[in-house]
Amino acid sequence: MKLGMNSMAKVTQDVEESRDIQEMHISQEVASPQVEGRACGKLYLTGEYAVVDGAGAVISAVNKEINGRIISASDSERSDAISVAWGADALSNMRVPAFATHNELRYVKAASYVASRYLYEDAILVSHNDCIALDSQLVENDGRKFGLGSSGAVTVATIQTMIHAYGNARTNVSRETVYKLSVLALLIVGDNGSFGDVACSSFGQMVYYIRPSQEFSQQLIARIEKTSIHDVVNLPWDQLEITALTWPHDILAFIGWTGTPASSYDLVNAVHAYKTDCAQQYQEFVESSARISHDMKDACEHGNAQDFVDAYHRASELISLFSRETGDFAETKQLREFKEIARKYGCEAKFSGAGGGDCGIAIARKSQVHSDAIEKMIDEWKKSGIEIMPWELR
Repeated sequence: MKLGMNSMAKVTQDVEESRDIQEMHISQEVASPQVEGRACGKLYLTGEYAVVDGAGAVISAVNKEINGRIISASDSERSDAISVAWGADALSNMRVPAFATHNELRYVKAASYVASRYLYEDAILVSHNDCIALDSQLVENDGRKFGLGSSGAVTVATIQTMIHAYGNARTNVSRETVYKLSVLALLIVGDNGSFGDVACSSFGQMVYYIRPSQEFSQQLIARIEKTSIHDVVNLPWDQLEITALTWPHDILAFIGWTGTPASSYDLVNAVHAYKTDCAQQYQEFVESSARISHDMKDACEHGNAQDFVDAYHRASELISLFSRETGDFAETKQLREFKEIARKYGCEAKFSGAGGGDCGIAIARKSQVHSDAIEKMIDEWKKSGIEIMPWELR
């Protein structure tokens, strides 16, 4: 399949003046009705599980997106549109709102709060009559998820849409800023993951990612209740690293979907027990995963396709072993068949993300795999119930 190739860029820290939102003049309400924002889906190549505990991960963007658009509340064509307005009192007192965990709109509402407050600090107040309309390609027509990181993408899409719709010349809309604003929104709703999906969605391409330290992340909500969001965004975030990468040339990739979402309950319990009962083995897993991700990053930066495939093979072996040691919930029978069929025809493969369902990715050197082998491989995948998705990795 075709891989979207993007130029490589290293994240730089945004620097702006601090704001004192208590003494600020707020401009008249503004609206920009047709401005769009978007956020892509993601698939992990390396670093699953270990990324939560500080190891690097390599995460690829997928050309499936959530698109956002600001519309008027009176737009009768979009009954599913969600209000993004927050009053000046709610934005100026710095008290972070609470969202019930069963509230299906919590990601959009939390993101709209963070974006609105960020804009308010730039003297912009969102119109009380405005709503956001979101259209997602990250789920099947029957509602099944593909495992592309929908909650993170919804958050990023909401932030992107609002910042681009209402921002002015002073508004910082860098990719790192979008990432940080999205993380704040996720923390507000109680999401304490690695935020790797947010990094990939914010940058719109493959990234090498190390999360901010857990201790630092746990302090962020308290920080934005004491100071401006601009001040928090402009801080260096402890341990955070996001490096944009490009795929090496001569790489062929296939995405296989099992048709079933990841079953997270057993996975979470098994991994938690393993981390507690086998702490030394888990730490060795994290360190091995970190080395593999760093080697894949180096392969991308040097355009070395063979080193890239070799690192992916090591990642496959490591995550398969981790699955076996945690009850074999992650690498299901179907995902194992996907990997074995790929290897039979000269490709390397592994499941992506938490496993237990969702997607696997197979890669190979284009110059080393013949077209007739590809046809046979795809045919065998289909017979095993794996659907090959017409998506692009970028």
